[in-house]
Formats: sequence, structure tokens, C-alpha cells
Amino acid sequence: MEGDPVFVDIERIFPRYGIYYSIIDGYVEFVCECKTTNQKTVWVHMSCDLYREKFDSSVSTEAIGPSLDKEVKLYPSRRIHGTVIKANSIIQDLSFQTANLIIEFESLE
Repeated sequence: MEGDPVFVDIERIFPRYGIYYSIIDGYVEFVCECKTTNQKTVWVHMSCDLYREKFDSSVSTEAIGPSLDKEVKLYPSRRIHGTVIKANSIIQDLSFQTANLIIEFESLE
């Protein structure tokens, strides 16, 4: 439920959607598609700086997509902690893609 603290063990993460405040500045936030250890899809929201620090320092903040950025495979799996939020609180119509709820990233074990 929205507002609940959660954790999830992920094996893969990919910055599926980039969110920017102005086109000139590039992306400042990512909504990442993640695969859990039991192969379920979860969505995680974080700043681009945090993504680069925790997962992939080479990721582009100007353009994303399968041809530009790579899915990061985590061996062993890593545990993400966060809070559940509504997808449309990040960007309108995002809930259609993410089944309504997203984890707001807080920390990584």
C-alpha cells in the first residue's frame, strides 16, 4: 500500500524511463524496471545521480533506451529499501506502464 516501507531483492535493473525538468539539462530522475530474484517486475524511482552512484556510473542522463544503456545484472542479488508511492505522483500516465505503484528508492544493501 502507498506509504508502506518495503524491501525487495533484485537481480537486474534498467533505467526504463527518464524524467527531466528541462530538455537542456537532460534527465534528473529515472524510473527503473527491475527483476526480482523470483523474476517478478518491480519499478523503482531515484535520481540519476543516485542511480549512477549505486548501479552504473556510465549511464547516460541525456538519452536512455535499449540501444544506449544497458541492463545491470547484480551478482549476488541486492536488496533495495524504499517506500511505496503512486506512479502518477512522479509523472502523469506512468501508472499505466507500472501497474500503479513504485518503490521510492532509499537505500541499498
